[in-house]
Amino acid sequence: MGKRPQPRTAAEYADTAAAYLDLARQHMDAIGVGADRDDAEAGAAVVEAAVALAGGHRQMAEYLTVEALRRQHMETQ
Repeated sequence: MGKRPQPRTAAEYADTAAAYLDLARQHMDAIGVGADRDDAEAGAAVVEAAVALAGGHRQMAEYLTVEALRRQHMETQ
């Protein structure tokens, strides 16, 4: 996963979260029976970090969506 620009919208945060989950899935697939212990531990660390980042990005996407809806509601009042 190359350097990505900082997400700014809910959709960008959701897309980035999906990319992190895809990265985690790739590393989980690489950890198999008979895998080298060091490689497996490194892969597991990447999976853990990617899932944590994806969770944070998902929460930010939800927050931005709720805030946009709140602002829209306030403007129509």
